[in-house]
Amino acid sequence: MIYPPSVYFCMQFIDNIIDTQNITDKPSCSSSCDFKQLSNIPIVGVPGPQKPNSLLGVIISRDPTTAFIQPYIGARAKSLDGWHHQLMTVPAPPQWIIGQISTFNRKYLDSKYTVEIVRLNEIMVNNVYWTHLHKCCTDKSSKEAPKFKTKNAQLCANQWLRQELSDAIVDGVKFIICVGNDAKAWLQEWENSAPEATGIQIFYLPHPSGAANGAWNPKDDEKMGNLRSNIENLLLFV
Repeated sequence: MIYPPSVYFCMQFIDNIIDTQNITDKPSCSSSCDFKQLSNIPIVGVPGPQKPNSLLGVIISRDPTTAFIQPYIGARAKSLDGWHHQLMTVPAPPQWIIGQISTFNRKYLDSKYTVEIVRLNEIMVNNVYWTHLHKCCTDKSSKEAPKFKTKNAQLCANQWLRQELSDAIVDGVKFIICVGNDAKAWLQEWENSAPEATGIQIFYLPHPSGAANGAWNPKDDEKMGNLRSNIENLLLFV
């Protein structure tokens, strides 16, 4: 289904993947990327918040996996608002972030920020654009798709994510939540080199999947202090 551009935020990446054929044919992707010719592995994209909801934040995670293909294809069959709402509320990084922060709040912050977490979740569902460093679905086992490789992620992020962030800033985004070390490495380079990054609040958090639970419960005092500060600053900001 092709939607008129006036009904969603002006992001060139989303403009591209609204056309279903583009998510498999990948005409605008780098010819050097290993995923370019893999038409069975779709590009994943989530529309931004739909009017009258405003765009306030961006989440950047590393890469979708092949387990996400069917939920993604199912969400694409809905309206842009339904597509966005479904993928911001399923078990995936946006809601995993809420879960990890809620657990951290109970374990380490004496449940001090319960109200703020409810507010963050409302913003997550209604006012946040979720995107990835690497857009095509990967497979850790290499059975259904290639594994994640930094080379492909760099090509993808330089092609798409750089422009997405510029577009989001034009649209009024106030904060970015970046999860995981690979996304963090790319975003820190962008933050240091992009003039438009000035004034945008960036919060770096561990990846919120269960596999990264250790990073949300650091034994090292400095790491714990940094994580606590990032979480509290985020909750107080929103």
